[in-house]
Amino acid sequence: MRALGGPAPGLLAWSLGTFLQLFQPVLWSSGHYTTLLAVCACMWCFGQRLPLRTATGSVWSVGFRMVCVAGVAFALTGVRAAYFQQQTLSPVLEGIDIWVTGLVAEMPQTRVDGVR
Repeated sequence: MRALGGPAPGLLAWSLGTFLQLFQPVLWSSGHYTTLLAVCACMWCFGQRLPLRTATGSVWSVGFRMVCVAGVAFALTGVRAAYFQQQTLSPVLEGIDIWVTGLVAEMPQTRVDGVR
């Protein structure tokens, strides 16, 4: 990608992939994102071996790699979003009072840099 503007095409593709995932209406399962990540990684490796020596070959090569990078960014952002969605509070528990009991292991200790 350095032939056409240094790291700019890759950064643009990464931003585009993240942008597209943020506007996805419904999250897919983690398996779908993992599959997309694997496919994009394989496409990247395959693209590294393609002998594109024509006059427009470098443009096609950069475009191909940009699609791969955008797919990886989309997949990684989706995996992270799906992980955090699994950590949310159950809708059954929202809006009700819950009594929590516990045991204080240590009292707060005052130090030079604050209370801890």
